[in-house]
Amino acid sequence: MAIKETPDLLESLYGDTLEHITIERIVVGVCFTGVKLSNGCGGISYTPVADPHGSCCSILNTMGRKRGALKGTSVDESLQSSPATPLRTVVKIVVMNALSAFFTNNLPEASRQS
Repeated sequence: MAIKETPDLLESLYGDTLEHITIERIVVGVCFTGVKLSNGCGGISYTPVADPHGSCCSILNTMGRKRGALKGTSVDESLQSSPATPLRTVVKIVVMNALSAFFTNNLPEASRQS
C-alpha cells in the first residue's frame, strides 16, 4: 500500500522540481540496493533474492545485461513506472527513501519525538 501512495505524496511535496532530479548513482547488490540522487539525497533498501537456490540473484542477472541503464533516469519516471519486475520495485523503493530523506531530516525537533 505504501509503495502505491508514497509517490503521490512525494509529488505533492516536491512539485515540478521532481522532474529535474535524476539518479546519479545506483548500486544493486546481493543484500542491499542504494541510490544517490542528483539533489544529494541517498536511499537504501533490501534487495530480495528471487531465486534462493540459484548461484546469483535474478535481479543481478537482469542488471548485468543493462548495466548503467538507470543512471540519469529522472526520479519522476522511476516513481511513475509500474513495478512489473523485482528490480523496478526495488528502484522505486530506494528512490522514495532518498526523496523522503530531505523531509525527514528537515522536520522541527518537536515533530521528531515519538
